[in-house]
Amino acid sequence: MGIGAVCLPETNMNWQAKGAYKTWKQLVKKTWQYSSCITSFTKDNFESINQPGRTAMILMDNWVSRTIETGTDPFGMGQWSYVVLRGRKGRKVLLVTA
Repeated sequence: MGIGAVCLPETNMNWQAKGAYKTWKQLVKKTWQYSSCITSFTKDNFESINQPGRTAMILMDNWVSRTIETGTDPFGMGQWSYVVLRGRKGRKVLLVTA
């Protein structure tokens, strides 16, 4: 497929809901055996699986092993997530989903 990363803003998914993240990760693994999933969520307690905003990122194949750091917004609002990748010649590549 030639895809290295998929950035999904506004997923409207409560990634902390029971089984939501696990189910999504299993679906991703069916397509890309070597993958990594990064999500953002709010610290607020939502009981519903639907939650306004939120982001998700999927790294595939060779990009998974180049991951240096992952994270989300420090304010706990779930508005953005990021990943830092190791590039050629010591360069760093920053991917942000907002």
